[in-house]
Amino acid sequence: MGEVALSARGPGGRQEIRLKTESSENVSGFIVANSLCPVCSRPTPGNDVLANMTPEPCECGTLPGRHPVLTANEYEGQELVICGAGPSLSNFKPFLQKFKGEVWGANRALNYLHEWGVTKAKGVAIDPGTAMFGEVWVDPPPTEYYLATSVNPGLVWHLEARGHPIRYFHSLRGGDDEPYLYRLLYPDTALAGRGLNVVNRALDLALYMGFKKVYLAGADNALGSDGAMYADGGKMEMDDVWLQGEVDGKKFRTKADMLQSATDLVRAKRDFKLAGKRVVFLGKTLPAALDGKSEAYLSRVIRFAENEPG
Repeated sequence: MGEVALSARGPGGRQEIRLKTESSENVSGFIVANSLCPVCSRPTPGNDVLANMTPEPCECGTLPGRHPVLTANEYEGQELVICGAGPSLSNFKPFLQKFKGEVWGANRALNYLHEWGVTKAKGVAIDPGTAMFGEVWVDPPPTEYYLATSVNPGLVWHLEARGHPIRYFHSLRGGDDEPYLYRLLYPDTALAGRGLNVVNRALDLALYMGFKKVYLAGADNALGSDGAMYADGGKMEMDDVWLQGEVDGKKFRTKADMLQSATDLVRAKRDFKLAGKRVVFLGKTLPAALDGKSEAYLSRVIRFAENEPG
């Protein structure tokens, strides 16, 4: 637990505020993005992933702005590419630049897409941490954003201040009576609950919004052959527990949550097929390697992730 002192101007004049922080991520979020409450100028509240169902509003009571929600079947029969930020994403630049349908960028994948000229790409985020506006979208591309109602209020304010349109959906967090509260507070919209990351949740949105065919690009759920985690070659700190194994002779290095999300994407592809729709895995990714495996095989994979770390 750390502490950072910031000075902000509120109704009573300039004052010093001391904020408790859980990690350096939160500190960089406060300082780099400087996303302050639009009413009293306090820095955005911190919100741990496992703390509460939704982020707390500012101490002055200011809530994130009210924005439209995603609606069912609004893209009925159309095609979509959902892009994760994995290392294989860069292999599909030409495909993405020529693609005629919708394109979504999950978290930092949106930045890569706009850098490559795919300016129609929309952003999708579910992360309640401050890193979304403090690191990932410090300078957010000029596009529309699909945000879970559980994102940090600072991300909403950060995008609002730049005039970027926002639409909401819900991302299941596991709180008591969560669906009931969403129905009480918002118009009907998607409740995404698949997997453990934003690409999986975005696939739920795609089904809800009626897309008939969805391509997944950059959804590697594993490190690249050179150890890269991201499409720009960036690497992740290696302090965490990593798993290594083979699928049909191909080696993968991954983490337990990424492995579970990969198996869920395979199951999601089956669900889409039952609904008369298609999911296509682009590239030699971990989900593509698991595609076509039996449920018993996928269950063994999950047991491996849960019981044999390291």
